[in-house]
Amino acid sequence: MTDFIPVLAAGVLLFIILIVAFGSFFGVTGDVEGTLVDQKEGMEFRKIVLGEDFSIGKTKGTDTVATISGTVSKGLISGRDRTKSFKVKNPDDVAEGTLNLEIEDTNLYGRLRIYLNNKLIYSNFSHPGNYTIKFAGDIIQDENLIEIKADSSGWRIWAPTTYKFTSDFELLKYGAMSKTFEFEVTEDELDELDQAILKVYVRSREGTGQMDVKLNNENIYSGVRSAVNETFSPVTVDKDNEVIISSTPGTSFNIVSAEILLYWDY
Repeated sequence: MTDFIPVLAAGVLLFIILIVAFGSFFGVTGDVEGTLVDQKEGMEFRKIVLGEDFSIGKTKGTDTVATISGTVSKGLISGRDRTKSFKVKNPDDVAEGTLNLEIEDTNLYGRLRIYLNNKLIYSNFSHPGNYTIKFAGDIIQDENLIEIKADSSGWRIWAPTTYKFTSDFELLKYGAMSKTFEFEVTEDELDELDQAILKVYVRSREGTGQMDVKLNNENIYSGVRSAVNETFSPVTVDKDNEVIISSTPGTSFNIVSAEILLYWDY
C-alpha cells in the first residue's frame, strides 16, 4: 500500500498535465476560428463580424388617414350620404384601424351605417356621444373608400333619419426597423471564393414572424431558428457588399451576433 501512494500521485499529476495541454480532448475548445479550421480541414477562411448585441423588429405608429364630418340623412323621398377616399402606402403593414366617431345630434329614426371598401364596420342606433370602433387591418387597400349613411326613417314620412357627426380614421401601422451592415472583399479573395456561410445567434424573439437576411438585394435566409448556420451561394458576394437583416411585421429579434464566413481553397 505504501508503494502505491507515490504511483497514484504521479498518475494524478500526469492527468492534470494532460488536461492543461489537451483541453479540447475533454470538451474544452479554443476560439471560434480554431474550431472552424478543424471543421474545414485544408481550407482557409475569413470571419466577418457584421454586428453584436443588436435588435431588429417593427415599430408601431398611428396615422390619421381621413376625417369626415357633416350630416347624413335618409327619408322616403330623399337622402344624403357622406363619402371620402384615401390612399395608403404599404397596406400590408397595417395591423388594425380605429374609427373615432362623435354623434352631435340625431333623431334616432334609423340606424347609422359606416362602410369601408364596401364592408360594413358599424351599424347601430347611435345616441349623441363618442364612439370608438375597431376594424381589421386587412380591409385596407392601396386606395380606399369610406361611406357613411343613415337608414330610412321608414313609416315616418314627415321626416328623414338624420345624424350630425364628426369622425376620423386612424391606422396602426408597423414601420420597418432593420439593420444594415457593409463589408469588403479583395479581388484575390473573390476569385478563389469557394463557400460562404451566414451565422446568426438569436437571444430572443417576440411575435410569430420570421427573420429575413439579404446580401446585395438577394435573400440568403428566411426563418425563425435561434442558431442560424446557412450556406449560401458565393456568387452573391461582391467586392463591396451590403447586408440587411430585418423581420416580418409584428415580430422582433434580439440578436447576440451575426457574421459571415468566407472559405477559399488555395
